[in-house]
Parts: sequence; structure tokens; C-alpha cells
Amino acid sequence: MNRLICGAMLALGAISAGSYAAGVEKPAKPEHYRYLMPLEAPGKGGLVALRLPPAVYLQARGRELEDVRLFDAQGRPLRFALHYPEMQNVKEQVEKAARIFPLYGESKDTNASKMALDIDTDEGQVRSVRLKSQSGTAQGLHALFLDLGLGQEEKPLFEELRLQAPPGSSNYSVRVWLAVSDDLQQWETIASADLRWLQNSDGQTLQQDRLRFAARSFRYARLSFEENGKTAAKPFSTAIFYGAQTHALPGGRDSVSLQAQAGALADTDLMYQVSRALPVYSMRLEFSEPQVVLPLTIGTYRDIPAVSGGAPKRVFHGDWQHTFYRMQQGDAVRVSGDVRPGGEDRQDLWVFRANAPLSSKPVLRIEWAPAQMLFLHDGNGPYQLAFGRADDHSAASPLHQVAPDFQLSELEKLPQVKAGEARLNPAAQVAQSEVERAGKLAQRNTWLLWGVLCAGVLLLGGMVWRLLGQMRRQDAKQDGGAA
Repeated sequence: MNRLICGAMLALGAISAGSYAAGVEKPAKPEHYRYLMPLEAPGKGGLVALRLPPAVYLQARGRELEDVRLFDAQGRPLRFALHYPEMQNVKEQVEKAARIFPLYGESKDTNASKMALDIDTDEGQVRSVRLKSQSGTAQGLHALFLDLGLGQEEKPLFEELRLQAPPGSSNYSVRVWLAVSDDLQQWETIASADLRWLQNSDGQTLQQDRLRFAARSFRYARLSFEENGKTAAKPFSTAIFYGAQTHALPGGRDSVSLQAQAGALADTDLMYQVSRALPVYSMRLEFSEPQVVLPLTIGTYRDIPAVSGGAPKRVFHGDWQHTFYRMQQGDAVRVSGDVRPGGEDRQDLWVFRANAPLSSKPVLRIEWAPAQMLFLHDGNGPYQLAFGRADDHSAASPLHQVAPDFQLSELEKLPQVKAGEARLNPAAQVAQSEVERAGKLAQRNTWLLWGVLCAGVLLLGGMVWRLLGQMRRQDAKQDGGAA
């Protein structure tokens, strides 16, 4: 019995040691990575910087570049830090088309800042607006309420409003008053103007369609107007505000253009494959057609696990909406602005869904701010940048451990490393096979370990049962002898 126990323990120890040896992660080597990129460091030594090339972001497997490694000429891993660029304030032009809510009714106040309104909102979005004096019967158009649809963080300074005349108004003149508000409670009249749309017998037109005012920020606007001394009968077709906004933008950005693929769930979908490592700052659709306006819902596909014995399914999840366009207006070409999803919103698939099947496949242009890789050039070059491995943890060190006592102004002036072309690593497939074999061996040993443990439990149970039987027989003999 003792020999059986010793044999089981020895087998258990041997399999445990084998499983541990197979599961221990070996030091990273260049052949473990799918892509290698040669680096040429300037000078004879010192701290240097590499602006990570687009290929790294497009082919890396880790969301935060966990699989990026740096090796010297002997294949030894080097310490490095990732430094992200400082944000810079940049002034950008803003063009915002307002949602128009006609206000029907009668009011003694022609001044837009004195009108009493009933406004229905839902989570900050205006759903309906009407004059408090409005009765149940139809009445004339008295004013227009304009919702700019700005987000909580958007605070552009507007300085101009352009209005388009009502349909069928070839000769039209009107006087308008503009009032603005941020909270729908306090209103201030900031501008008035006489607007005209005139056309002669030769088809020539003269337009005076803009209100200009001192630059200011607001979220809502209201127009009251008179047509030849009477309340206007028809609303304007469009109302577009123009201004500027200051954004904190990364100093240097890279970009990539992605071709569209047919949607997996609907023929109204456009799919764009991209690396999850790409910290998307902004994106926009670029059209080849001269005239196109395309409202789209932007999101991704998500897999829903099976519930109550049902099958798993894939669904489209929309995050926000945006209208993309390209149009030739007179001698000028107008294009839609960028969409900024935010660096935290990482996807490996972006989906743009339309309301109807699409006849074209626009190119998606993505911009991001690349990180700077800082490391000590110790003369053991040439160096290699390796990436493209799914099961790695980050090797980046804190900045103070790589560039101690360096000021930010000094980091911006570091010598720049020159990167070569990324190439597929022929040894990566062999290394991956070895990793897979080691994983299979570890899994097999794990099952063997559990088998030995179960056998050991059964063996110990048998021993206990046997000992209990012996104890019962001895007790019975003792009781018989006493009698």
C-alpha cells in the first residue's frame, strides 16, 4: 500500500512540474512577432524618439499597443516609454444647420425676446415648441424657433446667420429680429436686418440673406419677422449659423484611408475594418460624386449571447448620427465636417447605416495622434521594432524610468529615429507553432494532472474504507473475547 501511495505522489509531482514548465512564459524574442521594422538611431548615443509609424497602429494586436517590443542587434529587449503629444488650441470654422420649429399663433410682441413659449424637451433635445397664446384653431405663422442641436461640450462662437427664402419666393422681402438663449428662460435680441431675394426678367438674382452680429455663444435662437408690415405667411427653408470654435487638438496627426465593404447584416450598411489599437481622433467620409447628401447612423456590430437555449445573434448597435455631404454650390465645393468619436471608443469594425440601399461606397478617412517611443540609444544598433502578437502584456515603462529629469520641452527636441518598412517575419509562423504546441502540451498535462488527482482521491478513499473495515473486525474480536 505504501508503494502505491509513493508511486502516485511521484507521478503527480512529475506531471505538475511538466505543466509548470510548459506554462512558463519565455522571454520575448523577435521571432515571436508577426512584423519587424528596422530602426536607425541618429548619433552615437543618448535618448532618442521614434514617432510610431502608421503600420504599427494598423497591425498591432493590443488595444494599448501591448504587443509592441524593441530589440537591439543581439535580439535583447530594450526598455522604452510611450510619450503622447501635447494638445494645442486650434481655431476651426463651424457651420451649423438649425432645426426649425414654426410658431403659429398671435402675439402682441414682435420683439423675439419677449415672446412667451411652451417648449417640450426630452434629455436636452427639443421635441416641440409653440406660443403660449396659441389657440386650438389654425392661425398664421408668427415666428421661428431654432435649435442648434449642440452637445454639452460644444461652445462655438457664432457671428452670422444665413437664411434661405421660402419655396417659390422669387421676389421676397422681410424684416427679421434674432433673439438667442442658452437656457430657454432668458432671451436677448442681438440683431435685426432687412432681407431680400429679388429676380429680374432675365433670371438674374440679388440676395441679401444674412444677419451678422457680434460673435457669441448660444444654444437656441428665435426669429420674429414681418412681411410688408404683416406677419409672414411661410417659414424659411433653411437656417445655417456660421462661426468658429477653439479645440484642443493633438499637435501631430497621421491618417489612413479605408475602403468600404458590403454590410454583413443589411444592404444599407457600409463596413470598414480597422485595428483596435488605432486611437481614432476624427473620421470623415470622402465621396467621388459631385453632389451627395447622406444621413447615416454610425456604430458597430455586436454579438448577443444565446439566451434560454436560443442561438447567438449579431445585431447593429448605433452610437450617433451624422449627415455627410459633398455639394457644388456655385463656384464653391462644400463638404461635411469630421466626426470625433473620442480616443476611448476603440473598435475593430465601424459600420455606417443608411435609411436606403447605397449606390456608392465612400472612402473612410481616419486621423489619430501617434505616440512617441522614447528609448536609450546605447550603440548596440541597428534596432528592431516588433509587433503583431495577440497574447502579450505591455512592456512600456513609465516615462520617468526612461527619461529621468527631462522636461517636456526637451522631449520635443529629441533626435528622431528613422523607421524602415515593416516586413512579415518568416520566423513568426514557426514560433507561433511552437507556442501552440506548448499550449497543447500544457493542456494535456493539465488533464493528466486532474486524472492523477482523481485517482489519488479514489485510492485514499479505498485505503480509508479498508482501515475502517479492519478496525470494525478488531472491535468485534475484542467484544467476543470479553464475553
